[in-house]
Amino acid sequence: MQSSQSNGHIRRTLLRMRLNRSQ
Repeated sequence: MQSSQSNGHIRRTLLRMRLNRSQ
């Protein structure tokens, strides 16, 4: 179950990284 939480955090970080790259 902890893996699910970690996955959500990684997904959010990836989205933020992609946004930063777009900028």
